Amino acid sequence: MDHAKFTTVAHREHRFCNPLDPAVLERVMAGLGLSAGDRVIDVGCGKAALLVDLAGRYGAIGFGVDINSAFLAEGRALAERHGVATSVTLMETEASRLEVEPASFALALCIGSTHALGGYPETLRALARLVRPGGHVLAGQGYWKRAPAQEYLE
Repeated sequence: MDHAKFTTVAHREHRFCNPLDPAVLERVMAGLGLSAGDRVIDVGCGKAALLVDLAGRYGAIGFGVDINSAFLAEGRALAERHGVATSVTLMETEASRLEVEPASFALALCIGSTHALGGYPETLRALARLVRPGGHVLAGQGYWKRAPAQEYLE
């Protein structure tokens, strides 16, 4: 199975490719105190909707990393439509190969993609290295509320 194709199809109707409610995300982002020019990185950014929102609302400079070229194309188009294309940079690369300056971001995100950095504890360590003193880390680990049926998994 082509994982990227499966993910693209599974999230085709989703603006955010993560398990959080958009209203919850908005409340969390509002409480971070981001300012114009603050740098934000989103590992596993999907369609970059969160970065586009942060660039539009707070004037943040967004850097998104994902391996799904279809999602990144959607993210670039979204940034263009919202007038923030010059404020959002999207990179198609493995998260483990990412080369960015440590301690240079106001906010480092990885929501629903912690597998890209080796799991939840590894993600927290990696994101913590990226944020400046006083910066914030937001990581979200996917989980099953109940064990899925085998038919669903197949």
